[in-house]
Amino acid sequence: MLSVGSLLAQKPSAAQELLPAESQTFVRTADASLHFSQRSVPGGRIDNDTGVWRAMYRIKATGPALDSPESTARAWMAMRSDEFGWTLTDDLVLIDEVRTPYNAHLTFRQTFRGLPVHRRTVKVNLGPDGLPTMVFSSYAPHLSTVSAFDVTPAVTQDEARQRAEQLVSEEAVAESSTPLLVVYPASEPLLAWRIVAWPEGAPGEWEVLLNAHTGAVIHLLDLVMRHRPDPPRRVDGKGKVWIPDPITSAGVSYGGSYVDNDDADSDALNGERKDVILLDIERGSDGKYRLKGPHVTIDGSVGPSSYSPPAEDSADGFNYLRANQHFEAVQVYYHIDFSQRYIQSLDIGRSIQGSGLRANPHGEGSADNSVYYPFSNAVSFGDGGIDDGEDAEVIWHEYGHAIVEASSSSLFDRKEGGALHEGFSDYWAVSYTRGLMEDGIVPAHDWRHVFSWDGNETWAGRRLGSTANYPEGFECTGSSPFCNFYSDGLIWATT
Repeated sequence: MLSVGSLLAQKPSAAQELLPAESQTFVRTADASLHFSQRSVPGGRIDNDTGVWRAMYRIKATGPALDSPESTARAWMAMRSDEFGWTLTDDLVLIDEVRTPYNAHLTFRQTFRGLPVHRRTVKVNLGPDGLPTMVFSSYAPHLSTVSAFDVTPAVTQDEARQRAEQLVSEEAVAESSTPLLVVYPASEPLLAWRIVAWPEGAPGEWEVLLNAHTGAVIHLLDLVMRHRPDPPRRVDGKGKVWIPDPITSAGVSYGGSYVDNDDADSDALNGERKDVILLDIERGSDGKYRLKGPHVTIDGSVGPSSYSPPAEDSADGFNYLRANQHFEAVQVYYHIDFSQRYIQSLDIGRSIQGSGLRANPHGEGSADNSVYYPFSNAVSFGDGGIDDGEDAEVIWHEYGHAIVEASSSSLFDRKEGGALHEGFSDYWAVSYTRGLMEDGIVPAHDWRHVFSWDGNETWAGRRLGSTANYPEGFECTGSSPFCNFYSDGLIWATT
């Protein structure tokens, strides 16, 4: 499925193809400033060009923990500054701190002349003893040698927003973020405006970087890896879904009575629907019940294609036949909600996507793909071929991207991080189906086949059976010009 990020560099995405002609040359599949040539060494990775450490693992405990995780992390960073190139740790600003009963995770953002440095962070993980165990750094040490740098933009904030919106759409922009002034850490750093814009009626979540002195475009990067008057009242509703899909639950192969047949109803397919409880759905001020819960909201505005979600007079009214467009809405709500509640049962120590996301079961229209929008924290499903929203493994896969993004947003680099996104998402989907088989809920079958229902008619799905080894069998390295997230992700998922 389409993941965080755009499609492979060899093939323009649908979002890119809909951009204005002048914008095509500015599209990048990854942020060039984050491509480090690295070598593995015992205990981490070192940048070949600068000699600084980019990652350090299995750090041995040294000294006592101080009064706070931040104090401990800063003391450790001061001791190791030469190895990582941190000339002044005062330019590292704490932007996120996650504490659990077992560990702490701190993210520091690099600043320069008082401005954030674009996508340059240091992540420090502390173990149960309160001491650093693992550190990742994308710090730009060369900025310490820059003497003259003008932090006053010649392009105004309004001009930057207007220019960004022109770049992503010739028609209209649904929304754009407030332009943020950043330092882009090229070899000769640039003062830049960063804007995220969403084209009206088209896929894509475009990050636009503009030179704040000249207005020149630095890059366009697609981030996709593709007031209520009264408080809502939540109740448990009832609906029908496939668990996980009609051929897996029936214990048959695709064919005969168990085919898509252009989304048509059949006794065989409708007979595989199971009664489920739709937990914590919302009763609105108009008295109608909607698939809005604490962990997922069915929202027809996500993605380029709009959809009108169901609103029922009864909480038990979400029992649709397979051909009904609302069937996918119930399927998506139930499986994302189930997935989140399973996460909560694991006692990870903190919330991961617990506050919920938005989902459109038909948001990608006729596209034969589905996407996760990281900036919007939303998922959207396509109806090309077999409707993606019908297959629970597709739903769990896309939600897998949301889990990874909520766990570590710094993996958003479209190479090794992109492969890990795809690998984890395939694993997350298959682990659900395998669990159903091992618990006797569905007949034992070939659980290694990912997307057993969707992977027919237009494609064959994927299979968790990679025999490749990391790193020699892995294409998505910092130096490789080619990268297939999906096949490299299978190394992770198969393991």
